Amino acid sequence: MSTMREFDPGRQASWLLRSKVSQPRLAARVIARNRLIDLIDADLNRLIVIDASAGYGKSTLLLQLSAHFGLRGEFVSWLNIDETDRNTDNFLAGLISSIEAAGLRLPSLTDAVKSGFLNIRPLAALDQVLLAIEEANKAITLILDDYNHVVGSAVDGFLDALLARQPNNLRLIVAGRGRPGFRLEHLQSAGHALLLEKDRLRFTATEIEDYLGGRASQAEARLLALRTEGWPVAIQLALVWLEWTARNDWSGCVVS
Repeated sequence: MSTMREFDPGRQASWLLRSKVSQPRLAARVIARNRLIDLIDADLNRLIVIDASAGYGKSTLLLQLSAHFGLRGEFVSWLNIDETDRNTDNFLAGLISSIEAAGLRLPSLTDAVKSGFLNIRPLAALDQVLLAIEEANKAITLILDDYNHVVGSAVDGFLDALLARQPNNLRLIVAGRGRPGFRLEHLQSAGHALLLEKDRLRFTATEIEDYLGGRASQAEARLLALRTEGWPVAIQLALVWLEWTARNDWSGCVVS
């Protein structure tokens, strides 16, 4: 008798959604981005956009922000965006699933996700999501990682609608490689958005010194910051070089 189960599209869709709302694991050795967390914490804007190319530690920062807000007792919702989310219904399904995974129950909308939004328009469903968030009387942070996959799609307009209706207790953090396609410049000019680009994501000499755990002097940390331009992945490679060569000085690394 075969033990192979028949294909179940509903089961597969459920598994895919779970993978999209699960946070990646934090690496064993990372630098605490307290400088950036404090900056975001002090900012009153409810939209934070993180725009930088690969290697600048966007996802690491997002994970630390998630832990920071979670420790304060907030709901933290996470959505890993990919090309399939260029379809508004797919994006909305992921959004609803991520908010439910954070602990906010949306039973009627969960049924709508299963039916493919046959009986409700996406914007009407969005209104229900935002009303549920507002009525939760608890802060919620919604993190959208890899937003670059949907730039130029109908999701940009969908995010514009979300931002126009955004409840006071909802913080939206969007990260990706390149500017998002929604009306970021308009929100910036109105003082309603915080943009973090690579210049702010670079490691400072102090952060490098802390990350290296005293294995570099202040002067060496400053030189390493200068030579790598504070690029986080380059700092990690420098540490690998130090450990691989079993050296306790940076003469070869910072000169290279």
